[in-house]
Amino acid sequence: MSLMLIDSSRAIHFFVWLPFNRKIRLEHFILHELKSYLSYRRIKKSLTFWRSSSQHEVDFLIGRDLAIEVKASQRINPRFLNGLKALNEENIFKKLFLISNDPIEQKIDGIHCMPVETFLDQLWDDQLL
Repeated sequence: MSLMLIDSSRAIHFFVWLPFNRKIRLEHFILHELKSYLSYRRIKKSLTFWRSSSQHEVDFLIGRDLAIEVKASQRINPRFLNGLKALNEENIFKKLFLISNDPIEQKIDGIHCMPVETFLDQLWDDQLL
């Protein structure tokens, strides 16, 4: 078991990397950060997920503002964007994000792709909502 320290400007986040699926760990960590952020900032927006009848899914939705897909991968794969693209066809959400361990920040088809640390910095600096 190891301890990872992420400094995201105004808050320091500790995360214990337990020996199970990286994707589940990262999703759980992001869920905790989103719930904490909404609570600390007293933002009354729903935190949900989305799955279509054709099995596309997006990990986190905050109100009608943000749609967030989390991938533990070191490199972004175009198929990672499928759920966000399908959701974007509804024209509901203001911003769409793919969060991963890929160090390259980019925008693909209107979807902001960024490293976890960058996302957390922007979240806690109140740049996303």
